[in-house]
Amino acid sequence: MDLKKQSGYILHSPLSFSFTMKELGGSYVQKYNTIEKEFSPDRTVTPYVLKPSLYVTDPDGIFPDGDYTGKLVSAKWTVDKYVNHVKTEALPGAPVSGKPEINYGDYVINTENHALTYMANTGMDDIVIITFSADYIDTRRRERQVQHFEWSKTLSCVIENPQNVYVRVDSPSKVNLSPFKHRFRINIMATAYNGIKALPNELCSFTWQYLDNSRVWRDISADCPWHANGASTRGIGLLQDFIGRLTIRCKVTVKDMQGVFYSKSILLRRWYGQYEESLEFTTGKYISCQMKKAEVNVSVTNRQGVIADPCRYFDISIYYPDVYGTMRCISHNTTASVDKNEFIEDSHSFGYAVRELTEYFPLMDQNGGELCDAEGNLIYIQAPTVNIEV
Repeated sequence: MDLKKQSGYILHSPLSFSFTMKELGGSYVQKYNTIEKEFSPDRTVTPYVLKPSLYVTDPDGIFPDGDYTGKLVSAKWTVDKYVNHVKTEALPGAPVSGKPEINYGDYVINTENHALTYMANTGMDDIVIITFSADYIDTRRRERQVQHFEWSKTLSCVIENPQNVYVRVDSPSKVNLSPFKHRFRINIMATAYNGIKALPNELCSFTWQYLDNSRVWRDISADCPWHANGASTRGIGLLQDFIGRLTIRCKVTVKDMQGVFYSKSILLRRWYGQYEESLEFTTGKYISCQMKKAEVNVSVTNRQGVIADPCRYFDISIYYPDVYGTMRCISHNTTASVDKNEFIEDSHSFGYAVRELTEYFPLMDQNGGELCDAEGNLIYIQAPTVNIEV
């Protein structure tokens, strides 16, 4: 008699899967700043990391609920890069020594946790398509059930052009040049900014200009007597002795922004400030029979005290009347003397004038031509800023 059999079946509730792709290190869309020539984020500094994650829930409780990313099989990453709509060939992978990684040049794949680290920036005309696929096998049944997962992302780049550009100089907008505080050369440095960040010099073109008498901006050149160096760089040098009143500006042009420029102006002027001049008798204020001459001295003082060698900064003239009572200049220095035989009356008086000097300027002939010395160099002079009414 044959044994009769009746088969039964074990039913398993379907597993519940939650597959996600963790994106670390920024967005899949990069921004490219055309002014600063920078990517944000820069994937060569902060790589874009893609890390798959699989969470499995078993309603029957045969398997504990949890992360089963490590149980994925047949995991495969595909990276297709298109440059100007042309697909480029991927580099062959090379194992990384001492690490469970394979290096493909632009990216690295971890063979344990299946993470992909992308380390290349995406150009403005480039497209990168990244695809991941893997399987999970349900081992509760004799006939294994395979669950397939796929994920895809397209990397791209957009242009970002924040035009918050401005120019700063390490100088006040108005500079008083005191001849008593002689600096010989004045150095002014300009910097172009985009927001709070300074733009690299290689992205900027600097041109220093001056405002001429017709109120037109002209490029500063070697022909300008007050120019020392740096007319086409971010730092310019100026000679103080040749500046009377001068308005300059730094004109900055940013590459890839042709037709647009940014500038910062500065007014420089020769300025004496407050001072007082006085004349005092050294001898001869009170005339006696024994008096042979009268001597006077002119001095100039400011807040710092008596100015030493005032003839460096002022045109000083001392006057004494002739026999007709007309004041005549007897000295262009700080001192002067008159012999007793030149005294006109029992009381006498000296006149004096202290005038500020201009900056140095070329000496001209009567036809307006610039005069040169024997070696062909221009002759520069100073002159009083005002005339004297005697």
